[in-house]
Amino acid sequence: MEDIDSAIVKFNSLAEKAELQPDNYILLGESAGGHLALLYGYSHPERVKKIISLSGPTDFYSPEYLHSFYSKYSSPTIQKVVGTKFNRKNLSEEFRKASPIANVSNVPTLLFQGNRDFLVNQKQGLALDSALTAQNVAHKFIYMDRTGHAPRFFNKLKRDSIIYPNILEWIRE
Repeated sequence: MEDIDSAIVKFNSLAEKAELQPDNYILLGESAGGHLALLYGYSHPERVKKIISLSGPTDFYSPEYLHSFYSKYSSPTIQKVVGTKFNRKNLSEEFRKASPIANVSNVPTLLFQGNRDFLVNQKQGLALDSALTAQNVAHKFIYMDRTGHAPRFFNKLKRDSIIYPNILEWIRE
């Protein structure tokens, strides 16, 4: 989070010279980067214009996450980031605070989620979609059939027909 903040501070300092609009950025991230884009954007809505998350985890507190392959794979890293031990039976409040779904704010959000994602359970994207809808946050949820994790590894046809056109449309809106 500090790295994103430092980058935005640097971009803002160069805004006039680089013809940028300060605090008017679109954050895009894939997988863990999608999580960071969501968490930073929702925590700093005054600095972020839009968010694009591709296969990003959204809820480290949900039963689906706690019993997923991804939690077993990612919990050592997440507990370092959160600063507290990951204990499935007695989960710290810090893990909820690190979940984008618990920090939703009014930042327009584009979400991509594959229905065959073996790392980030499809319910993660569906849950954030529901939370954004309930809070009337402008968003678009692209639920991709027969699709796994990490769009950069998708075939060219899927990237060219689903990923890129939706990102470009979202940026232009």
